[in-house]
Amino acid sequence: MFDWIGDAIDWIGDGISSLWDNTIGGATEAIGDWIWEAMFEWLFNLIYGGIADLFEFINSSTSDIFTLSWVQAFIGLFHNLAWMLFACGLIVAVFDTAFHQTMPEKAYMYAIPYEYYEKYGIRKYGFHGTSHDYVSQRAADMLGKNREDLKIIVCHLGNGASVSAVDHGKCIDTSMGLTPLEGLIMGTRSGDMDPAICEFICQKEGITPAEMNNILNKKSGIYGMSGISSDFRDVEAGAIKGQPRAIAAMDAYHYRVAKYIGSYVAAMNGVDIIAFTAGVGENSKGGREEIAKYLGYLGTEIDVEKNNVRGEEGIVSKEGSKVTLMAIPTNEELAIARDTLSLIS
Repeated sequence: MFDWIGDAIDWIGDGISSLWDNTIGGATEAIGDWIWEAMFEWLFNLIYGGIADLFEFINSSTSDIFTLSWVQAFIGLFHNLAWMLFACGLIVAVFDTAFHQTMPEKAYMYAIPYEYYEKYGIRKYGFHGTSHDYVSQRAADMLGKNREDLKIIVCHLGNGASVSAVDHGKCIDTSMGLTPLEGLIMGTRSGDMDPAICEFICQKEGITPAEMNNILNKKSGIYGMSGISSDFRDVEAGAIKGQPRAIAAMDAYHYRVAKYIGSYVAAMNGVDIIAFTAGVGENSKGGREEIAKYLGYLGTEIDVEKNNVRGEEGIVSKEGSKVTLMAIPTNEELAIARDTLSLIS
């Protein structure tokens, strides 16, 4: 399927080699081979697993949502000399969906006619996979345990947000779906809602499905609910001041996160660690406290003193809690570098 892409890249590479030899090739000796090697190892964190066939990085089953637009986007990288030079070196594609590819069929399939899965690959893919992978591993390391022996829930809470269930080292479910719109209430995304609302609003407002999609992605979430901002800090400040819509937005947000945690406890038949990460998860001690209020049935409780951290990793639950609560800054760059090293070693 992709032979023509390979031919095109080969042609680009040949052209660059000729240009290099005739112009600045001699400069490599002066600067040093190690510098050029470093310059030509480029890491790409790709959102979808849809172009996996290009790189043979992960199982071809993740290419279900491959479309021509991905080819066009890829070729677009080489429209100028700078990007053309990148083609000479090692390209490692780390897919944001890869960590979630271990989800079972019962978790990733939608209850719509099966033909749409067969035709268009419509299923849950999940996102923030690199972060969920890193944080779940780091949580196990902090306790001095093997991830394969634990049940971990990772709450990646930022302007975009998702929750994952990591059962003995493998993701078995995550809150985002075919697109990042599904799941939690986010900065400007609605998260879960009755799909029939879309047709209702389109008819009432005389807008197109594309316009409705834009509303759900860019004008909803805590921004739409509060009318203040998509920045959680601004909405939290409004809630502290007693603004009713800000309070309602934050209450709904915390409730939605806690509800997903509860559903994943059920999916794994238990949980050992709940880790909070990303902008809100790492930095909002108040947000962690509010979410933890729903988790008393798990035998865990926030330690107010330990929870008084921003952007630092640590255990934030009380001593003796049956479930360990943690705050862990994510490090997707490190995770990508580790994946790259494992491939080239």
